Amino acid sequence: YSTGNPIIDLNGARHTGFAIAQTTNRNGTRVSSAKAFLRPFNRRTNLHVLLNTTVTRVLINSTTKHAYGVEVLRNGLKQLIYARKEVILSGGAVNSPQILLLSGVGPKEELQAVNVPVIHNLPGVGKNLHNHVAYFINYSINDTNTTPLNWATAMEYLLFRDGLMSGTGVSEVTGFVNTRYQNPREDYPDVQFFFGGFLASCAKTGQIGETVDNGARSIQIIPTVLHPKSRGYLKLENNDPLRPPLIYANYYTHPDDIKVMIEGIKMGLKLAETKALRKYGFKLDKAPTPGCENIQFGTDKYWECSAKRATAPENHQAGSCKMGPSNDPLAVVSPALQVHGIDRLRVVDASIIPKVPTGNTNAPVIMIAEKASDIIKSRWITNDAEYF
Repeated sequence: YSTGNPIIDLNGARHTGFAIAQTTNRNGTRVSSAKAFLRPFNRRTNLHVLLNTTVTRVLINSTTKHAYGVEVLRNGLKQLIYARKEVILSGGAVNSPQILLLSGVGPKEELQAVNVPVIHNLPGVGKNLHNHVAYFINYSINDTNTTPLNWATAMEYLLFRDGLMSGTGVSEVTGFVNTRYQNPREDYPDVQFFFGGFLASCAKTGQIGETVDNGARSIQIIPTVLHPKSRGYLKLENNDPLRPPLIYANYYTHPDDIKVMIEGIKMGLKLAETKALRKYGFKLDKAPTPGCENIQFGTDKYWECSAKRATAPENHQAGSCKMGPSNDPLAVVSPALQVHGIDRLRVVDASIIPKVPTGNTNAPVIMIAEKASDIIKSRWITNDAEYF
């Protein structure tokens, strides 16, 4: 309330405000999608999960343009696995386009440059890659207590799944706000705040040996650009399936993104000055970002320099196999998630999202998978119910 923003339900009608975030956990333990969706069915006879297995390409008939299986590396040996119905790629915004490129589906010139036989020229594969971009504003607070995480709290968690170790601390709090570049009437906030915190004995940024000043606890206020306009891309370095692709993130290449970030930083600084937080003695870490020492701290130019040199990408990569109509030159999949020009091949993950959502991608990707399940069943289930 101190900032003029309401307390909201993140799944409610209003999107602007602060909240205790819902998380995917049960009994004090994170519940991954694998734990939620695979583990309950691990005894099904039609489910086989291969560990330590890398998909190297999708098998595609170059004449009929339909997928009929995958080639994998398992225990150092190549194996072919054939599909009775269709192939589904769920490798994420980096691996799914990489597999398509290795399979000969992508921009023709790029494939030819790395000696990958072209099956289908699809210019959008690997393009439109983007991500939420964040910045860490570091503070120390007037609390030097280093004892909360001890054997007692560890036993409380191990025995009862309760106590300090069963939660995520200040990371449970998040906020969605409008900068001056966004019309608040639209209820389409352009900055999200995340929060982090470490004990006095922990490193501030995760770098080994970098401890917090004065032995105090640290708090991070983390503004994040929700609607980035910058777009990157990825491509193959060569035709070796074990070689990571070349990723060009291109963060802040669109000038509007850094403008929004600077406003988000200023809003974060004001947040630390509210009565609710002042009582904890928030002290801003003014150590200059390397490379920005000659710019006056706190100016817009300084924040621009610092944000670009201390860029903190979220793990919300999206868009590199974007959904769109076939007349969109950068569209990779149809609304049914089928790869344009290739039958019996779908992509089901964050890569199909044309514009990254206004918030975390975990729940949206699960939703995409649920919807894809319905789409796939609608094609096959009438005649082949035994497979489902």
